[in-house]
Amino acid sequence: MGKTTPSEDTLFGPAASGSSITDRSPSLRAKVLSLARPKTQNVIDKGVPDKLTLKQFTDPADFCEAASGNVAVVLLSVAMETELGPLVKESVSSSPHVRVMLIADDGAQLLQCDVSHDEAVVLPDEYETFQSLIKRVYIRAYYAAATQRYYKVCLSIRSREIQLQPGEIDDDERLERLRKVQKLLQSYLRQFRRHLTPADMEAMENRTDRLQRLARTSKNDPDPTAVGLPKRCPECDLDWTVWHDRRLRNGYESIGANTWRCTRCGAVMTDEDPDNYQVG
Repeated sequence: MGKTTPSEDTLFGPAASGSSITDRSPSLRAKVLSLARPKTQNVIDKGVPDKLTLKQFTDPADFCEAASGNVAVVLLSVAMETELGPLVKESVSSSPHVRVMLIADDGAQLLQCDVSHDEAVVLPDEYETFQSLIKRVYIRAYYAAATQRYYKVCLSIRSREIQLQPGEIDDDERLERLRKVQKLLQSYLRQFRRHLTPADMEAMENRTDRLQRLARTSKNDPDPTAVGLPKRCPECDLDWTVWHDRRLRNGYESIGANTWRCTRCGAVMTDEDPDNYQVG
């Protein structure tokens, strides 16, 4: 494995655990899944940092079974004799923040592949590029998940402050815990940001349209999990994964940036944390 810089060690080396919240490093527990032939798997194994949990598969069914909300990156070989579209869709449905990287034996394979993805490399020719890219793509997933959690915590803090009387705010234990989580997430986001390039940030900003095209399974809207929503309305339990009728449609609708409303009960939701995808 190639050498790492001191800044890379702060995330991919031993975890820091200082006395201050801002001294802590995220644990990076989410997995990397790969589906490829044994020869390609050997190259992948050498390029993925030791700190990350890599699960390798040669059978698509086994790969799909391992897909979960605790997966940050999937590596799919375009040389595998299987349709990659359903595998990408299953991965994104299980974890909306998952990043998809295609692995090819040569550039011609990538030109002929029209599967939605985040990045692509040719191995072993672009091995050094892969070593750097896998780290940044992994951090993109964590940055996106941490950002969602951060805004959700900010909303919870504001809601709690409104509920309390002015004299109760300074002594409220729940509010204190929320503010500690907010501070920790701010620290994590700063650490993640140091590992991302302007191109990484642009890729994340332009990702929503690609996910919606990928996860489109009904008449008007994508699978709700592809944009960070649950599969059912948390208020009235309406199924959001199927088409209902002309009035209810898919059961939810976009009413603003990262904001949705249930078409039956009117409940409004901002981005939800993906199930089982923990940061820190």
